[in-house]
Amino acid sequence: MSTGIGTTISNRILNHWLGREPFVVPNIYFLALSTTPLTNDGVGATEPSDPSYQRLVLANNKTTFSVASSRNLSIAREFIYPPSTVAWGRCTHYLIYDNNVGGNVWLYGELQNSIFVEIDTSPILLANVNQINLDICGGSTVDLSLTTQASNRILNHYFGQTPTFTPPAIYYMGVSSTPLNTEGIGFTEPVGGGYQRLALPNDKNTFAFANNKMVTLAQEFRFPISATPWGNMTHFFITDAATGAGNVYWTGRLLHGRTVEVGTTLSVLPNGFRWILDTCVA
Repeated sequence: MSTGIGTTISNRILNHWLGREPFVVPNIYFLALSTTPLTNDGVGATEPSDPSYQRLVLANNKTTFSVASSRNLSIAREFIYPPSTVAWGRCTHYLIYDNNVGGNVWLYGELQNSIFVEIDTSPILLANVNQINLDICGGSTVDLSLTTQASNRILNHYFGQTPTFTPPAIYYMGVSSTPLNTEGIGFTEPVGGGYQRLALPNDKNTFAFANNKMVTLAQEFRFPISATPWGNMTHFFITDAATGAGNVYWTGRLLHGRTVEVGTTLSVLPNGFRWILDTCVA
């Protein structure tokens, strides 16, 4: 089942990971049920109209959420709603908020198993059934893709497994003459010729503020001038290491491949790269 991420939360996560502002993770989430399908940002939710209904309290810790694996985690324990005093009908979707009334929608999606609630019923949310996933939907103008290890780190940080996490102080962009898979494997960087990865300090001088689940660069960056031919550069990757594999966070295809001859400068333009944090809901 696919999970959607709220725009406000996507922007906050991107601003945290890309050098704009700190972000305090909630100690408690609140899980709401909906009897109607949801559109983007969880719009269209219809919570049960019952005096006994209230959003479930989800403590943001290891007891509530599983460890992220393959871009997924699950609600790891069983939760029971108070007994209904009227019939709710069939609850088909869920939303995770940061408040028991109103609040920001963090994630939302379709229940793995819908729940039909009659009068005098205590709805049960079973353990390890409803999965939350974090993946890229739609990519960007450069086919930017979030790697699995980066997705798992985000999920583990914001959902109870790693309460503290400091994003890298510097990201490094490398270019490749061969395609990479979505995990950053398969790159072929230039050897010698003055090549070195492009340092992107993780601060507000490098990255613009997130808007509509997307971040762009705040200024132009340039690779060193080539001293020898590097070949045809077609792909790129973002890692936390100046050399070696490091932890690859994003990979992608260059919008325009470039054959690098002697004395060539590769430039990275502000609107040429777009970091997107979004998910798909069918």
